[in-house]
Amino acid sequence: KQLLLRIALDDKNRERAIQWYDFKNQFNKEDLTYSNEFAHLIMEEFPDRSISIWVKLAIDQIERTSNEGYEEGGKFLSKVKKLLVSLDRKGEWDSISERIGKEYKRKRNFMAILKMIG
Repeated sequence: KQLLLRIALDDKNRERAIQWYDFKNQFNKEDLTYSNEFAHLIMEEFPDRSISIWVKLAIDQIERTSNEGYEEGGKFLSKVKKLLVSLDRKGEWDSISERIGKEYKRKRNFMAILKMIG
């Protein structure tokens, strides 16, 4: 299943990638590399799905409770912000940022990263 997903991603075949990604994730926790690459592949056609994936990946990284995890989480959130702003949906980014900020307000190092993202 991973090989088929890898082939679809390499071929930039959105339909097959969606099919194999969904099938793979019925059984496994989302894989960081595949999920990020998948979100990039589909972001123009399915921006909401990409946003959902990146937010989930960000939260998974933040919950690692390490500076490295906070930085990785910040990278995913930056992608969310960039995509939402490009879609003229900055208000949604503000809501996501506020919700995540409230949830992880005790993680000072992460909060500094979130503040830098804006």
